[in-house]
Amino acid sequence: MDIYEIARQLSYVRWQGDTFMARCPAHEDQTPSLSGKSGDDGRTLLKCHAGCKTEDVLSEIDLSFRDLYPTPLTATTPTLRSSPSTPTTYDYCDVDATFLTQIVRGADKSFYAQSKPDGEHWIQKAANKRVPYRLPDLVDQSTVWIVEGEKDVNRCWDFGIPATCNMFGAGKWKAADTQALVDLKTVTQVYVVPDNDKPGLDHATAVAAELQRVKIPVTIVSLPNPGQKGDISDWFNAGGTVKQLEALAATPTPLPAAPTGRFHLTRASDITPKPVDWLWDGRLPLGAISLLAGREGLGKSLLAYTLAAQLTRGETPGHFLNTPKSVIVVATEDSWEHTIVPRLLAAGANCDRVFQVTPPPTFPNDVAALDRLIDDEDAALIILDPLLSRLDGKLDSHVNAKVRQGLEPLGLWVETRHVAILGLMHPNKNTTGDLLTSLTGSRAFAEVARAVLMLIADPDDPTRRLLGQAKNNLGLADQPTLAFTIVSASIEEDITTAKIMWLPDDPRSPNEIWEQANAPSRTSTGSSTTNISDASTWLRKYLTERGGTAETPDILKAGALLDYSKVCCYKAKKRVCTTRQKRGQWSLPPAASTDVSHRPPDTSDTNDTNDTSLAGVPPPNSAAAQTEDTEEVVSGRGL
Repeated sequence: MDIYEIARQLSYVRWQGDTFMARCPAHEDQTPSLSGKSGDDGRTLLKCHAGCKTEDVLSEIDLSFRDLYPTPLTATTPTLRSSPSTPTTYDYCDVDATFLTQIVRGADKSFYAQSKPDGEHWIQKAANKRVPYRLPDLVDQSTVWIVEGEKDVNRCWDFGIPATCNMFGAGKWKAADTQALVDLKTVTQVYVVPDNDKPGLDHATAVAAELQRVKIPVTIVSLPNPGQKGDISDWFNAGGTVKQLEALAATPTPLPAAPTGRFHLTRASDITPKPVDWLWDGRLPLGAISLLAGREGLGKSLLAYTLAAQLTRGETPGHFLNTPKSVIVVATEDSWEHTIVPRLLAAGANCDRVFQVTPPPTFPNDVAALDRLIDDEDAALIILDPLLSRLDGKLDSHVNAKVRQGLEPLGLWVETRHVAILGLMHPNKNTTGDLLTSLTGSRAFAEVARAVLMLIADPDDPTRRLLGQAKNNLGLADQPTLAFTIVSASIEEDITTAKIMWLPDDPRSPNEIWEQANAPSRTSTGSSTTNISDASTWLRKYLTERGGTAETPDILKAGALLDYSKVCCYKAKKRVCTTRQKRGQWSLPPAASTDVSHRPPDTSDTNDTNDTSLAGVPPPNSAAAQTEDTEEVVSGRGL
């Protein structure tokens, strides 16, 4: 056997030049520790760097020392499988590894399919079900490479590249092959590598059109100098590397127009209309990304955790009313021990149904992993707090195309699940234009989201918070503007936190409130004083939640996510921090470090009278909501 045939018997193979690393089958190997290379005599040299004996490694993959030597080509011995003088076979299996069809490729490059319908005798006929090659190996893969033949697929896997192809070569990709990838539910990106001839290019274009039809992102990757009729195996043989291939995929050739006859038409009469299901009636749709935006300190996170708490009790007015569901929270700004869990408890959450994710996922890389979490924990809501930090660090959040590259795979995935994604965002410092223009980063955030909720401080009463619908692609945008205030709540004798108390609706629309709040008579556009004041409020909260002290680089990085410049942060430091600092740290004065500045003052009988329910119907229309009758009036509101 040659080194490539041996590598195919191993898992997690990674090549570097003519040497590979793989997981050793003779021990529980989480970090690949088995190396392989070709000796001067053509023999494959294996070494487990964890100390396993070579005979034990070979035994685990049903090989012997004899298999490490190349098979001699003599008249009395069989030739290598790759020799053109003998047929080569490729097995096609269903996703559960059930054998379906074997493709036999002859010495003259002709091929035919054969199967065993009775389990014993071969007949030259393909099985009734059609699947791509090596389908079981694609389970849990988010990225898939499509090449033209089985030989090329196997060579890609030798380098650790998850690849596949269809039966019978170029021009034979079918809708069933596409559907098999869709049914995996993990594939978020496909790269198609054409052979260097017209049939190969036509084949790649046809495959791309098929994947576009089912909304799987697809890119055609053209190889440089592959040779006449060259394929990816030829390109690797000429010195091409995985790193070079990934670079080509990052700067792809634009997709050519789909050839005539490749478009698929579906009659509107054949499409069954479906109603929109809402996690929160009329405001947060299931199967979509939604945003909750508002300036620092207004209570975005508190509102999100109030929604989460209600969902865990089955009390959210919407599709899951009377059906408790779980919530997955990806939060990187607030402390779980000091902030998130106390707020959840104050809101009455069933904390057995709220899950912290570590390490925090990034997108589009971790869509498949997130899919598994949904099924495992019966979740219906994913909170990303803040959404901006969940994009892959290589993606510029101010460039539309890069934001879409990170969010569109997430949006395509959530359309297939009965789940709502709620991303929390901050507005920028712009006080002109509409609400959606005010969101930090690229406009693509608001464009990809199907619904946007905006949280604004009441310009006439800073203690009131107003929640309005800035965008709603799947329902009515003129939802009532909800109002609430934030009050203190004790969950244990020595733990005080914040909770929401709902107030009567506000008659103004969110755009009217936004324009009023940013009117020239109220604030100067771009006022540096306003920015520093906002940054000071944020910095005081940031330090308080971390015990009064934090590292300078961490503070500046967190501030940058909110569009606070380094200069702005340092000016806020002068207002907030003690004069004597340890090098590399910012600290609150001793008295301030024990005071949660964003916490509202205690109100009488807060724990007995404040309701945290989200509004299913308008709250009471009088100030009675804040009196001793509040519990009776509010607790039954739409629930």
